[in-house]
Amino acid sequence: MRCGRCVGFAVGVLFLTCAVSANAGEQPDQRTITVNGRADVNVVPDQVVIYAAVETRDAQLTAAMQSNDKSVQRVLQLALEHAVDEKDIQTDRLSIQPWYKHYSENQEQLGFIVRKNIAIVLKEIDQFEALLSGLIEAGVSHIDNIRFRTSQLREYKDEARTLALKAAKEKATAMAAVLGEKIARPTEIIERNSQSGWLANRDANFASNDFMNAPGAADSYSPTISLGQISVTAEVRVTFALADAPE
Repeated sequence: MRCGRCVGFAVGVLFLTCAVSANAGEQPDQRTITVNGRADVNVVPDQVVIYAAVETRDAQLTAAMQSNDKSVQRVLQLALEHAVDEKDIQTDRLSIQPWYKHYSENQEQLGFIVRKNIAIVLKEIDQFEALLSGLIEAGVSHIDNIRFRTSQLREYKDEARTLALKAAKEKATAMAAVLGEKIARPTEIIERNSQSGWLANRDANFASNDFMNAPGAADSYSPTISLGQISVTAEVRVTFALADAPE
């Protein structure tokens, strides 16, 4: 499912600073006003990223690792069956640690815990609930995070940036007018809150739900997820020169 144009807008100013100055070291006529502008473009997501993990325990490390590998293979095969491309599946962060009966001074080691993390990008979002249920049945023991996102991020980011710049200009104009001034050309423009790839930055501006399945949850789990909207945000800081007063 592909989302069309954005379905909602929200434009605001995160915080404002105003500086009309002629400080030492500046030209006497270099008077400025600085504002921050922010814009949010609300869109319906058309992709979802699932961060899952397979955890296995056994008295023998080799057995625990073999069991983990088998579960991971089932998970990968299930993802492929739900139209997930191989390039959209990534396994990472293999961890091995001792498994103790009691975490106290007198620790009795029962074996080893092996955990492997898996990230899956699902582009056929109508398959989400079926895939999520299947992952738990296939051996996933943890759902660490779920993030909805849009495949048109660049387009919406550009639109949000334009709105943020307009918001900054309108705010600067209004603030200067209160002081009997008018703004001129911008002297400095800074964009803030840049975003990275889906694995490089898990704190990007996507809606997220964090949960972990409890023991036995696979027998009764039936996910109910409302896609709603996600916000693509842009924030800018702009400094405008103040126009010279007519002589």
